[in-house]
Order: sequence, then C-alpha cells, then structure tokens
Amino acid sequence: METLGTGFLTHPDNAELRGRLASGALTASAYGRQLYQVVFRVLFLCMAEDRGVLHPPGVDRRALERYRQQYSMARWRAMAAEARGSGACADVDLWERLGVVFASLSAPMGHAGLGLPRHGSPLWASGSTPDLCVPGLDAECKGVRIRPAELLEAVRWLGCASSERGVEPVWFGEFEAGALGSIYELLLALTPRVDVSSGGFSLKAVGASERRARGSFYTPEPLVDHLLDAALDPVIEDRLESATSRGDVDARSGPEVMAEALLGIRVCDPAVGSGRFLVAAAHRLAERVSRLRAGQGSPTQEVYLDALRSVISHQVYGVDVDPIAVELCKICLWFEVGDACWPISKLSDRIRVGHALLGTTPELLSVGIPDAAFVPIEGELGRVVGDYKKRNRIEREVIEHGVEPRVREGRDLVPPATPRVMTAKQAGVCADAWCAAFVWRWRDCASSGETQSSSKAWEAITESVFRAIERDPDSVAPWILDEINRLASEHRFFHWHLAFPEVFGGLNPDADRDALAANAGFDVVIGNPPFLNQLELATATERGSAALIRVSSGGVVGGYADLSAAFLFFATRWCRPGGRVSFVQPQSLLSAKDARGVRRSVLKAGALTSMWVSAEHVFEDASVFTCAPTIHVGGPRRGPVERRSGPEFISHGAPSVDQDALCDEESWAPLVAVAWGVPEIEVENRRTVGALASATADFRDQYYGLQGFLTEHDDVPAGHDSIDRDWPAIVTAGLIDPAACAWGRASTRILKRRWRAPRIDRRRMEREGKLGPWIAQRLVPKVLLATQTRVLEAFVDAEGRLVPSVPLITITPK
Repeated sequence: METLGTGFLTHPDNAELRGRLASGALTASAYGRQLYQVVFRVLFLCMAEDRGVLHPPGVDRRALERYRQQYSMARWRAMAAEARGSGACADVDLWERLGVVFASLSAPMGHAGLGLPRHGSPLWASGSTPDLCVPGLDAECKGVRIRPAELLEAVRWLGCASSERGVEPVWFGEFEAGALGSIYELLLALTPRVDVSSGGFSLKAVGASERRARGSFYTPEPLVDHLLDAALDPVIEDRLESATSRGDVDARSGPEVMAEALLGIRVCDPAVGSGRFLVAAAHRLAERVSRLRAGQGSPTQEVYLDALRSVISHQVYGVDVDPIAVELCKICLWFEVGDACWPISKLSDRIRVGHALLGTTPELLSVGIPDAAFVPIEGELGRVVGDYKKRNRIEREVIEHGVEPRVREGRDLVPPATPRVMTAKQAGVCADAWCAAFVWRWRDCASSGETQSSSKAWEAITESVFRAIERDPDSVAPWILDEINRLASEHRFFHWHLAFPEVFGGLNPDADRDALAANAGFDVVIGNPPFLNQLELATATERGSAALIRVSSGGVVGGYADLSAAFLFFATRWCRPGGRVSFVQPQSLLSAKDARGVRRSVLKAGALTSMWVSAEHVFEDASVFTCAPTIHVGGPRRGPVERRSGPEFISHGAPSVDQDALCDEESWAPLVAVAWGVPEIEVENRRTVGALASATADFRDQYYGLQGFLTEHDDVPAGHDSIDRDWPAIVTAGLIDPAACAWGRASTRILKRRWRAPRIDRRRMEREGKLGPWIAQRLVPKVLLATQTRVLEAFVDAEGRLVPSVPLITITPK
C-alpha cells in the first residue's frame, strides 16, 4: 500500500493527483480507499490465476498463452522475486498492462484476445478508482502513472516471500477467499497519511481508526460455527422433519424432496462484511443437500459443487453499508463457486449496499411523516425545526380530517395517494423521501421568519410534500428530488421490502398482507453487527438517523443502548415465523437499562434458545466482552436454553426457562452467571437485600467527626479490659476485598494521613466527641460492602469488631 501510494504521488506526470490532494478535493482517506481497491484487484488476480478460475474452460490456447506471458500476475511475481524491484522491464509499462486486465474484466464482452470473460463486479469499474485510472483507458479520467520498478516492488511485497532458497512467489491456490475480509478489516485499523510536498504516503495506527468507528472486527471461525450450530442447524432439521412428514414421500422420492426443502432455506447477514457467515452457511447447506442426493454413498465433488452453486445463487442474502466490503463478499462467494463462466452479477440482487437499520416499511409509509422526524441536528436552530414540525402536524390533520390549515403559504395540500401499483423506481423515491425527512438539514434558515418568507425554505419533506411524491414524484421541484437522492446516497437508505421483494412480498397493493406476513422473511438471520457505543462521540449515531431508527422500531430502540442491539431487534422482524436469529452482541445487551426494551421485544417475538458468553476477549484489538443469543421466532413459551461460554464453548447445561417470566426480568445476566463462576442456587422468593437487612451509608459527619480520635495500634496504651471494645479498629473501602479484610496488613488513608493499623479512642470519643452512639451502632455483626470498585466487595464482620469509614456500606441483618 505504502509503495503504491508513494509511487503514484512521486511520478512526474501525476501533477493533477498531487494538486487534488493538496487542495483537499481528494482526502487522504479517499485516496487510501482507492488504493485498497487496486490492491484487492491484484489479490483477486493472484488468487484466480493460481486456482485456475480466471479463464473459462476451453479458452483459446493462444489467448491464454498471451495472457500468461505478458499480463499475468504469476509472471510479474516471478519477475519481482528475481528483480526485487530493480529497473527490470523499465521499457514495459506494467501499469498500462495491468489496466488492460482491469478494463477487460469489466468490459461487456471481456477480452477475447486475452481469453478473459466479463467478471461483472464493480471492483473493476474505473469509476470506483477515479483518481487512479490507467491513462488512455477511460475518456473521463486523465489517468495516473507509476514507474515499473515501483510497481514491481509493490508486487514483491504483496506476492513474494523469503525462504531458504531466497525470495519466491507466494502460491495463492490455497489462500482462503474469506481472508480478503480479514485483510480489509485490518486495513481499516490504519489511517492513511499523505505528505504532498515530500511525496510520502503511509498507513498509521493512530486515533480512532475507521475500523473502530465502523465497529468492524473479523469473526473467529469457531464463533461462526457456533452461531450456525445454534441457528441454521435447527432450521435444517425442522425442514427435513416437515418434508418427511408429507404423505406423498416414498423411499425413491424422499431424498430429493428433502434436498429441495433445504434448497428453500434463506439465510441473511444484515452486516455482511466480506461474507464469512454466508460462505460458511452455504457450505453447510450444500454439504447436507449433496449427502441427500448421493444416497448411501459419499457425494462426488461435482455433486457437491452443483449444490453449492445452487445455494449461493439463490439462498444467501447480505447487506452492508460499505461498498468495498460488499464487493469482497461477492468475490468470496464467487471463489467458492469456482467457475470462471459464472457471472458475479448473479449476486448483485441479493448482496446489496445499504444501511440495514435506515429504511422504512409499507406500514410506516401508510402513516406518513411523523412529527418525531423533526429533530434539530448539530448546528441547527430548534425553533426553525419546530416550525416544520408544527407545519407537518397541520398538514397531516388537513389530510386526515379536512381541517382548514392556518399557514401563510397558499400552496394546495395534497390528499393521500390511492393504493396503486408503483414501479420499483417510484416506490424507491417515495421510501427515500420518508427517510430523508429525518436527516434533512435546515441550518441555513437563521429564523422562522426566513422559513415563512422563502418558499424554497418551506420545501422540506413534510406530510404534504411526501404525499405529492407518493402521487407523482415529478410533481415536486427537481431540487427536492435531487436532495432526496443525495441523502439516500449519503446515508445509504435500505428498504427491505423493496430490496428483496421475493422475501417480503413485493409492491402489489392487492396482495394478501396477512398471508404474506405469515411466511415473509428469512429463515435464518445471523451475523456480527457493528458494535457502536452511543456514549462515545466517534461511534454515536447522528441525531436524525437515531430518530429514524427509534421511530422505525416503535420507540423500542433508543437511549444509549449499543447500536448492535438494534440489529437484534429488527432481525426478529426480518425473520419469518419458525426461523432463527443469532447475533454476536456486546455483553451490555444482557443488563443495560437502555437495552431492556430490546430484550423484552425479542422475547415477545420469540424464545431464547441458546446463549454464549465469554469472559475473554475473542476479537483481536477489541476490548469489549461479547455474547451471542439465539432467538427462535415464534418459538414455544417454555423450553430449554443451552448455555455455553468462552473460546472453547464449554457447556453449562440447558435449564428450562419460562420465556414470559424472563421477559419481565430486569436482566438476562442471572441466566448465564454460571459462565462467570457464580454458583447456581434455588431462590425461594424474590425479596431484595433490603427485605432481609438494613443497609446504611455514612456521610461527612461520620468522617470528619473522627478528627483527633484516631491512633495507631502500636500506640494504644495498656491497662484496658478489651482493645476491640475500647479501641475498635476502623477500616476503609481500600482494605475490603472479596471475603477478606486487610486491616493491619495493608496501610490506608484517613483524614489526609496514612495509617498502618488505625483504631478509635472510643472512651474519649464518648466524653469529648459526637460519634459515641454511632460507634456503638456499628460494633454489631454485619457485612461491610465496598462499592467504589470495579466489583462489589463484601466482608463479613461476624463478631462486630470493626468500625466502617465512609464510604463503606454497613449491612445489618434484621
């Protein structure tokens, strides 16, 4: 990356590139992402060549030989290993030849002269790297150049390795396609830096990296397998049981009927990344299908690959906000198919770019624009947004009830649209307009007076404008449609019913919605959604988007709950009855107050069937502790919940759980506390500690009242009957550990002084001080509780010998 980035910057012909970077028209981050694209193109070529899937079977021998001798990455890696980035091939423009390959794979007919078919992935489109085009291959891009020696040096870093025999090309034939995602997520942990004056480009791990801001971390393979065990396998078994229970199934037709039943299972990852979950799910489904079709014997490789192609072609769905990740997901799935003639474009309808949480539904569209859409975004005046909220409410009343509006503008209000069949494009504009209302910016309107005097300023997405778009998008001002399109592109609005009509019922208003609802959705929704802490500025959701998610969830998702909890909530809506949802989540989901609504909602929609938790960090570079609940949508209200923990997935049994009772609990943590070593006990009642004991916290009077009455244990005079009664020991929170007290073994600080073993002169306190009665109250059997620590630390003072210092809590049994 650094070799390529610097090579482009320093070439004398690339003055325009340097100018765009110097002016800020091209940011260092955007430059870095275009370099990512170039690197992944080269990695793809290395993998495809070594796997033998770049060229289709039966390709012309002369064309194949021409490619291998003049254009192949295998040839270049051999040259790089030998030349080590020297001036070899200085008379050949290697960048131009690489550009020919890029252009060929994106061309409608490929390149017959090189035997290359059309690949169909946007990864190859020049528009995805507008500042790093190859000269002469794109009329809209001037192009950049790089010296052959520097390009070979980059190839050496990427495709060669040192061995006992020297530097040799790396063999990519067994390189897992899924590792492309790991590479990309590691790149997101680095921040591109550009110094135009020196021509330097570097990647530094500094500050809040893009990877952390996106919450993007690569899921370990054992955790992927566990989620598939918990979510996909039960669905497979349910389908097989349903297929075998049919009366028309016999020994001959049974296996194929069961195979077809499995080929109807739809799996979705709404934060798909590079497709790790989908690849693993596709192989698991293909393995079961091929075994059924093979009968008593073992399935052949061709039978297995045929099943895998069918699964990948029709059964896996994914969404991600990052276009590069989406393309890597398609590429990973394409490599699993292993067929150069199989166009990657087959995946374009099911692996989509979009923000899975920022969208709308037919039900929300029918209600219109809610007042909650009008929230001041940073830099905007609340009274201006309030004007729009008021206008929206008036317009909705006019449309719903025919009330005469009281507004200064004389524009006609538009009645609700009558149900009709929309084109996909019209429906998309309407849905985008609904979402745009939440993120529309009014910061240029300095006062409400300006909003009323400027007709253009009034043209926000209020109810009337939305209804006009619903009836006829061309009836509103063109600039409004342009702004809606811009916002849709910026925020990547994603409407599930429009993106996947075959799953959610399409656009037909005459369709039986009840019948659709009974079967609409995916069979399995699975994945590792981004962890985005809403208390941190770098990861908090922008206010307009947060309001959209809150309204879309019916008010369930909100507050400071991690955004990953929203994925869990919506997944139970994207999943059909009888399906399973399983997500990796931060452990805050189990008990956080702001996540309680999500916990209640998902248990209303289904039953918790398994829970994995880990007291260890399983994600590299991520400090959060994780868990993974699995929900059976529409599942029974009482049943076993399998519990596992740690990287080894240790089993802790599967107690029977009343889902309705769990729904009313404040936390799910007690269910899996055994995973943290907490003993499981049977509780006879649900009383709190307050029902069994009195808990008292002392304050400043009990602290400063000790002044002048403390002494060290070694300085206590002789001649008293009982040292613990006449000179009781005093302990601080720092001396209390779980089930232990360190008084006399560790020093402590009281009243700005360090003490080794402090005691109180009780008799003098009774004569001269004010705390005599308080000391008597505290010298009883009790539990001392330290709370200003990472965990609650309790010590039993069974004999009542110790006096607690502030802020220890005294718990005395009733």
